[in-house]
Amino acid sequence: AVVSGNLPSLGSWQLEKALRLHLDNGVWRATVVLPGASAHHIEYKYVFVSELGASRKGQSEPVWESTPNRVVDTSTSSGETQLIDKWQSHGES
Repeated sequence: AVVSGNLPSLGSWQLEKALRLHLDNGVWRATVVLPGASAHHIEYKYVFVSELGASRKGQSEPVWESTPNRVVDTSTSSGETQLIDKWQSHGES
């Protein structure tokens, strides 16, 4: 699984450059360092991919979240921000 988004540290929406997530006790995790003041508006999505070509649904194509992009505003953040998300598809919240 990866997280892809509008910043270079998230791959600039290019899956081959997206941030890899690591499975840790049943939870997908990653740490990313964001650029300073320019990173106030961040958009991102989670994508299930596999080096072996198998995805979450047994397909060879990546499976993107089907809902609108996730958005986070870090302009009021000072220091570290932790995001805890859940996979979303249409009809889920």
